[in-house]
Amino acid sequence: MTESEDKQRARRDLTSGSIRRHLLVLSIPMSIGILANALFNLVDAYLVSKLGADELAALSFTFPVTLVVFNCAIGLGIGASSTIAREAGAQDRQGLKDLTTTVMLLAVVLGVMMQIIGLSTIDLLFPLLGTPPHLLPLVRSFMVPWYWGVPFVLIPIMGVNVLRALGDTVMPALVMVLGALVNLILDPLLIFGFHDYLGYGLAGAAYASVFSRVAGFLLCLFLIIRREQLIGIAHLKVATVRQAAKRILAVSFPAILTNMIVPVTGGIIVALLSSFGPEAVAGFGVASRIETFALLAFLALSATIGPVIGQNYGAKKHDRVRETLETSARFCILGGAIIALILVITASFIAKIFVEDSHIQSIVIQYLTLVPISYGALGVIYSCNAAFNGLGMAFRATGVSLLRMVLLTLPAAALGKLVLGIDGILLGSCLGNFGAAYLAYRMSRKALAHDSLSVWFERPKYTVH
Repeated sequence: MTESEDKQRARRDLTSGSIRRHLLVLSIPMSIGILANALFNLVDAYLVSKLGADELAALSFTFPVTLVVFNCAIGLGIGASSTIAREAGAQDRQGLKDLTTTVMLLAVVLGVMMQIIGLSTIDLLFPLLGTPPHLLPLVRSFMVPWYWGVPFVLIPIMGVNVLRALGDTVMPALVMVLGALVNLILDPLLIFGFHDYLGYGLAGAAYASVFSRVAGFLLCLFLIIRREQLIGIAHLKVATVRQAAKRILAVSFPAILTNMIVPVTGGIIVALLSSFGPEAVAGFGVASRIETFALLAFLALSATIGPVIGQNYGAKKHDRVRETLETSARFCILGGAIIALILVITASFIAKIFVEDSHIQSIVIQYLTLVPISYGALGVIYSCNAAFNGLGMAFRATGVSLLRMVLLTLPAAALGKLVLGIDGILLGSCLGNFGAAYLAYRMSRKALAHDSLSVWFERPKYTVH
């Protein structure tokens, strides 16, 4: 290893130096990457809307299925980030290599499985989701090329999480920005065509998405194989892969469950709102997209907490683990108050930018006036769940999400609908955020208060390499 590489890895060591500085420095590039990813989806929806109502409706029917694939990939990535960050903190180079190689093998296997299952179930699954027969050809034209590109979706997500676990968020952000730029360039060319070349319509959006993922895939492989030198298959043994996979999946499986809870519950909330007419659902959809941008800082912070906590936990620096959680919680409460104030003041202005219909505007204003009061609490939930995943306590994060969505939000929203109508549904979401944030912080503080934390989840030693 060269001297410059040693210095570079030392700069990514999160077990010393200011916790606040680490969180800030890591969160800024992640914010850029997450913003690029959000714009990726926005560009797709905007350009497809120019094709016509049928194409936009067909794309909308693909969202639940593509979301499942992404949630599985993100869950696997959380397991990868958690285990690799702890290994990096313990400074076990061979363990890092074994885990990273196993993560990539799992991504390939899962990607091929999803590809085969997806291609063989298009005509069966989408009618069950309520897709009208006349839209099925359009859905198929999008999903066939998209499914062929699934491995290229999973591997970059794994690569991004590996790099993030090592303390590098600049390159993961670059991967995400690169994908967004490639998609931005190819989308109009492949959808609409240019000069005498005819575009592919809705299928063009899928092709552009696949090519953008391939670009991220190539960059990730270069960084992990050439720069980090963390892929080694030649001398890898089955017992090593089995042991590494067990550690990764112990976090990934509950993380995948956690990721599935939110969209399923969101669908039920939409069903509650649908009784107030399509305008209520449309307003909720617009406000939800605006919310993604409002929560950008919290999402970026939660993506960086895991590596900071994981590395310090692996290095047995438990005081720094506690400091990370406390610092992030304070930031979320203060930041949430500021965001809520801004949105309450600007709700009417924002609604008019995105929507022309006055009825839909009123729903957007209702949402942006009520729900943001709980954004600070939501940020605390993100932070605590990221901490649980970083420590390998992923089932606790699942428990918090179940409590928030199933035991608090849904009953409160259903009751609120009967008493206050749409306002009651939105306030039910707020109640779920506040209640779950309180419990999540208490649970995390209790876990981190134990002097025997290292005994609870001691990092397994490798016996086979």
